[in-house]
Amino acid sequence: MREGLPIALVFLTLLPSCATAPGTYAFERSLPYGHPYPDVWAAAVEVATADLPVSAIHANGGVGTITTLEHELSSSDGHHDCGSGRLEYTYGDHLASVSMVVRELDDGGATVTVNTRFSALRFLGWHSRGSEGSRVTCSSTGTLEADLQRRVRETLERAG
Repeated sequence: MREGLPIALVFLTLLPSCATAPGTYAFERSLPYGHPYPDVWAAAVEVATADLPVSAIHANGGVGTITTLEHELSSSDGHHDCGSGRLEYTYGDHLASVSMVVRELDDGGATVTVNTRFSALRFLGWHSRGSEGSRVTCSSTGTLEADLQRRVRETLERAG
């Protein structure tokens, strides 16, 4: 028993060095639009309700919020980074939630802010079957936010 102890201690010491934390990504969450608030709000609602499981839509006094239910997404979509590890890996159950906030500006335009939260279950490789794993927070890469902003802009352009 004692002969295996030094090897186990070395292994346990090196194990954390095998993992990498999620990256940090710089991107714009808020973008201004030179369209009136009601038009921007309508475009944001159209975009959100087209593909996202919306749980709430509220508008009051020049501020509108669209919130989604937490929903599953693909691990290969490029929208999030959960880090990596040699002896552990992210296993399914990737979840996302999105909120879009539209604010009226003093000049008559509006801004759209897209906030996201991503998470996934992480398991040790040799315990993936039947183990509960632990939920970890993942970093946004900014691609989902940029895609939603692009779609709001395109919706506004189509509306004229």
